[in-house]
This record gives sequence, structure tokens and C-alpha cells, in this order.
Amino acid sequence: MQLARTFGSRTRNRLVATAVATALLLVGAAASPAAAWDRVGGNCNYMEEQFSHTYRLLIPRATNGVVNVPCWLKRGDSGAGVQALQKAYNSCYKALYEPAIAEDGVFGPTTEDRVRQMQRREGIEVDGIAGEVTRNSIKWPLYSATTGKYLRCWDKW
Repeated sequence: MQLARTFGSRTRNRLVATAVATALLLVGAAASPAAAWDRVGGNCNYMEEQFSHTYRLLIPRATNGVVNVPCWLKRGDSGAGVQALQKAYNSCYKALYEPAIAEDGVFGPTTEDRVRQMQRREGIEVDGIAGEVTRNSIKWPLYSATTGKYLRCWDKW
């Protein structure tokens, strides 16, 4: 991401939080960048469900109850968003000879390493943080809408 190269990832995250705060102010959902910061930067507290009559796709997002906002998953984070990221790695990127990583919802050193592997394979900036570019670039597992069984990996947005 150009912002990260120019300013660094910490500044980029704060710039994004300020932009999110501005957007949330427009809808009356937040009062300051600090309030918006609580909704980004590892707070993927919502699983956005995209589905049709044949498949279901779950993507980590953040929401304040009014709008979905960008979120980042990084080392030290935990929850459903991290678990979905771990499932994406095991389903769509893991080599046949390689053991699966734990789908425990804890973003530790192994998950960070696997995020770096996914970023490398997709040709995007390799920083070990699953932000918006990573979320929109990696493959996600598709499940049957009727049975819930794994179908294949989804890589088109």
C-alpha cells in the first residue's frame, strides 16, 4: 500500500481511522477519530455473510451496528475474524504435505507467518497484518448454503 510505504503502517492506520471517523460522523455513529479507532485495528467483531442460493461466504469485518468499517487482524488479536483467517489458510493455501494450523481464533506467530505466506502468494505487500488489501486479495472458503460443507475457495471480488 502506498500510504504504508510513505508514512508507515501505524500512521496509515491512524489516517484510516480518521477517515472512518469522518464517514461515521456523516451518519452520526461516532464523534471522533478515537471513537472510530475502537472499531478498526484488530476489532473484526462481525462476520459479513455473503451468500446465494447455493453458497455461503463469511468474511471478517467490523461494525458499529450502523455501518461496516475496515478492520485489521494482527498478532495478539483473537476471535471469530482470526478463526476465519485461519480457516482460509487451511482450506485455500496449505500445501498437501504441511500440517494444518490451529483454528483456535488466536493470532500468534504461526498465524502471522501464514498471513505473510498468503500475501506473498497473492503478490501484495507482505507485512503479516490482515488488513483490507489482504482481505480483498486472498482466497476465502465457500460453503454450501444448504449443508454447510466446504465447496471450494473463492478468489473473485
